[in-house]
Amino acid sequence: MPSVIGTDSGSGINVAANYLKTKPSTRFATRQLQFYDVQVNGCATDPYDSNSLYSRAVRGVQVAAEIYAVGEPYSDHFMVVVASDTTTDPVNIPGSEAGDGTVNDMAQSLQDAIGSICQGVTPKHLHGAGFASGRLYYSDESMNDN
Repeated sequence: MPSVIGTDSGSGINVAANYLKTKPSTRFATRQLQFYDVQVNGCATDPYDSNSLYSRAVRGVQVAAEIYAVGEPYSDHFMVVVASDTTTDPVNIPGSEAGDGTVNDMAQSLQDAIGSICQGVTPKHLHGAGFASGRLYYSDESMNDN
């Protein structure tokens, strides 16, 4: 059968090859994923010891979200990858608005779960050969505001 992509049959309609387009995404047969840089001073010191700062921080993240991956700690930082729809991020809760006080954003929820040992949680997104700061709202029809 001949292809009709890119041809105008006289109707003025030109069928586009949309299946050839690509956009950044973390959703390939998985939930929408989100990356976070977690800063815990001292987490890289003996991180694999029982009840280390690193271990306590990872358990704190588990309270706030479903974890898909945890990175190796280095220089007081480690990365986590969580299922975005398991977070209390206002983007994921219908009827919520960021900053309206009804829910914490994910960074605040992680920081609260980890407690006083946490110096910060920063959303990250894949960018080139590494990460850039900020949450990238991937195109996903199942999430609010995407």
